[in-house]
Order: sequence, then structure tokens, then C-alpha cells
Amino acid sequence: MSMATLTARAIPAVELPDDEPLYEIIDGRKVELPPTSSYAVQIANKLAFRLNRFAEQQHLGDAWVENLFNLRLSLDRNRRPDVAFVSYVRWPSERPQPTEGDVWDVVPDLMVEVVSPSDRAEELQTKIREYFDAGASQVWIIYPRERIAQILESRTRITVVTDTENLTGGDVLPGFSVSLASLFPPTLPRDVPTAPTPNNGNA
Repeated sequence: MSMATLTARAIPAVELPDDEPLYEIIDGRKVELPPTSSYAVQIANKLAFRLNRFAEQQHLGDAWVENLFNLRLSLDRNRRPDVAFVSYVRWPSERPQPTEGDVWDVVPDLMVEVVSPSDRAEELQTKIREYFDAGASQVWIIYPRERIAQILESRTRITVVTDTENLTGGDVLPGFSVSLASLFPPTLPRDVPTAPTPNNGNA
């Protein structure tokens, strides 16, 4: 879900209509994102709801679904993670937030991708690299078909969470915990992609 692919149609910004689909900005050009699956949207919404409920109680920050962020890299990269958490350390609560449709000039503490059939492993790894290069503290990759999630503290420090365990917030969201199984729909289409075998190691 929400993964710009190498085969996506790159078009100048002025060519997109008012009812444009979701896009990211790659090297100054809007790149349409593949259609999102309903189950992936459901997982992202459930996770964002739980993150916001916890973060509001602790006054830690806000979670966002499919918001466009400027990654502030040397390359022109505005990415749209499925879910992102922005702490009040990075964007104070009293500071006005961007209006709808604006690119947010902040790098989220946490970025989450929910893998859909249209996502490709190579592009997913590119996003993960860019997220960490930009300054993300954690990246979560959720694989609905195998009912697992990968918690990345760097590109090589990976913890696998199964549907019998909880996703936890670590240093980004101390005390946050949610059952991974509670995020998944009861049934999933057969074409949901499987997760690759992670190469665990130390950063």
C-alpha cells in the first residue's frame, strides 16, 4: 500500500486533475501511487486510532494516515507513509499544522507501511532507507497475509512480531502496546503478498 513503484506513471504536477489520486513527489514530479486495498486501509486506520488514543492521553504527539511529508533529503523526496507518528518534540502541539493537501515539512518519528499486492520489495526497501536517512526513529512494516510485523530501529536492526504478540512503541512511544492480531481483518484475499525473511543483525 502507498508505495511508489518504478513502473508508476510520473507526470508533471500541473497535469493532475482536481480529483487526483494519492501521489508522492519524486525528483520534483508527482508519481501516482497504486490503488490501495481495503484491508490495508482498515489496518492503517485501526493502528492510527490506537496510536492517537494513547498519544493523546500521554500528550506525546499525533498519528496521521497517508499524509505527505517532506523528508528533507538531498534528493527531492516527499513521501506518504500509510501511518506516521509525529511527536510534539518534532512539531510542538501549539504550532499550527498544515492545511489539507499541504506537504508537511517535518520528518515523523515513526513511519508505517502496510504491504499490499501492488507493493514491490525493492521499492519498499528504498522507502525504508529514505525514512532512516531522513531521521525517522522507527519504521514498522506490516504483512497482513502472514500476520506479522517488522519493527525496524535501523535498516539492519529488525524485530519480528507475530499475531500472538503486541506491537510496542519503544523509545518513540514509551508504554504503547497493541495486539497485532487486533489490527487484522477476519479474512484476507489470497493475493496479499508474503513477507521476506529478514536479515537480522546489528546496526
